[in-house]
Amino acid sequence: MKSSIKNMVLVLGTITLISSLAVSGFYLLTKDAIEFANQSKINNAIAEVMPGFDNAPSNEMFLCQVPGTTDSLSVYPARKGEKQIGYAVKTFSNKGYGGNVELMVGILSNGNIASVSVVAESETPGLGHKMSTDSILVSQFKGINPEKKKISVKKDNGDIDAITAATISSRAFCEAVNRALAVVNPLIKKTTDASSGATHVKKEE
Repeated sequence: MKSSIKNMVLVLGTITLISSLAVSGFYLLTKDAIEFANQSKINNAIAEVMPGFDNAPSNEMFLCQVPGTTDSLSVYPARKGEKQIGYAVKTFSNKGYGGNVELMVGILSNGNIASVSVVAESETPGLGHKMSTDSILVSQFKGINPEKKKISVKKDNGDIDAITAATISSRAFCEAVNRALAVVNPLIKKTTDASSGATHVKKEE
């Protein structure tokens, strides 16, 4: 009886070990391919929202914390020659109807939004999913000046037309864009001040 139990334990242990090695081997075989696919997706999104650069933004990516939160976003600086033309920002909102909404937002050096691309979302097919399949929402952000347009849906007294019957998804979209702006605007101001030689003098009281 004891011998039988030992054999069973030995067999189960061997099967578990072989299974673990097989899973590890499969992961190692597919890891590079998955990473390459993900990086290609990011590079395509950067090119879509920030045209005209001649550097490699993904090689210069840095993380930047969203003001007032513990979240950080990936920022990809875009340049043409020595001129900074803007930033592509991989941003997100966790307030989508189906969970996280991930966007790539291109912001020009003058603060205007060049374009927006959907990186990932799991919204309801036929409704919130239209943010990926329908350009009506995305097109409203092309060339928009955030200082002149309030980036929130019209139900919230903003200037953005929500996707029909998908206000929650549209709100998440707007929130993700605003998070990108909150990260990039200080960078733009810092660059502008540096290039103009501006200094801030404290006013005497």
